[in-house]
Amino acid sequence: MKKIAFSGLFILFWGAASYLGLPWWNTALAGLLAAWLFRLSPRSGFTIGFVAGSLLWLSAALVEHIPNGGILAARVGALFKGLKPWQLLAFTGFLGGLLGAAGGLLGGQLRDIFKKQSNFSKKN
Repeated sequence: MKKIAFSGLFILFWGAASYLGLPWWNTALAGLLAAWLFRLSPRSGFTIGFVAGSLLWLSAALVEHIPNGGILAARVGALFKGLKPWQLLAFTGFLGGLLGAAGGLLGGQLRDIFKKQSNFSKKN
């Protein structure tokens, strides 16, 4: 349970730090590193990455949405066949979740691959 909570917090803090100027794909890197460092299975890495990435991107979208009264989200939503601002915010959270989940899945898979290779090399 601690491992899951710490890995989720790691993704959130890494993403919050990347909000200060690093590229958008750092959410995937945070998921990868969290799954690798906290030794998560691919399934756990995917789940934790999705939840933390969704929360991170949704909160970042809300930080931009609230001060301007939703004007920007309404105008961007109008470009996408009349999406309402809340739908655009939900879609943003979903995309962030997919990005974090992809990183978490990759981190879990890489950890498993390297673990299997090291076990194979010990047998020979």
